[in-house]
Amino acid sequence: MKSDNTGTLQSLKYQSQDHCPLKKASHPGTEISLETLEILLTSVPDDEIHLSGSTSYSDGTPQSQLQNIRKIITHKPHYLKRLQHLLKRKRGAEWLYRNLSYFQTQFPWELISLLENMAHEKSPDITCKTLKPINNQNLSPDKYYEHKQGQLEGLEILTTNIRRLIFNTLENPLKQLTPELIACCSAEELKIWNDWCINIESHIQHIEELLLDGQNFFSIRNFKLMQELPLSQASKKTLTNIINKITPD
Repeated sequence: MKSDNTGTLQSLKYQSQDHCPLKKASHPGTEISLETLEILLTSVPDDEIHLSGSTSYSDGTPQSQLQNIRKIITHKPHYLKRLQHLLKRKRGAEWLYRNLSYFQTQFPWELISLLENMAHEKSPDITCKTLKPINNQNLSPDKYYEHKQGQLEGLEILTTNIRRLIFNTLENPLKQLTPELIACCSAEELKIWNDWCINIESHIQHIEELLLDGQNFFSIRNFKLMQELPLSQASKKTLTNIINKITPD
């Protein structure tokens, strides 16, 4: 008997790279809330939740696939608790998503678009050009020196939807994974579930990295570096006003 979980299995095939930008924001119009941004507070790591016992996986034989899947089913309460911890903890996924949503409605859209392009191109460096002295311009066809002013951090949070990663890639399949479901799976379906089980720790590690990226992105240092980007005067003025609001006297 074949299981009726085609949609879940199809989604499991493509969720390891669950890149999905947030919904485009409206034009900034309201005043920045310090309480919402919370970027001046130092992050205090919470106590992590660790899985006791072995987390190694067997080879790819049908019997070993079943063993791998059953191991995850056995530890399902642990993983569900761990995901809730990643969501709710201080500077967790809910904090990150809330701040991202606020960032995309309050900051200049010109800035957001530029940062998203930098994220997609994996080019976080901020550079500027200065004109070479007249006596040096003949040494190179380029009349300018290029200087690196800094490197923006945490840009991946603009291209990876952390809520979708937690709910679609991890929590929803985990809740559906039961002994009864596995008993009805074909060999092909078992292989898909086995691959998902083997990758569950790497997905959680990805979430941890995104949370660290979020803390680095929402920092005064990062915001001040953004002032060096090639923006219009209106966007720079808005950004400067925001930075002045969130920087201590």
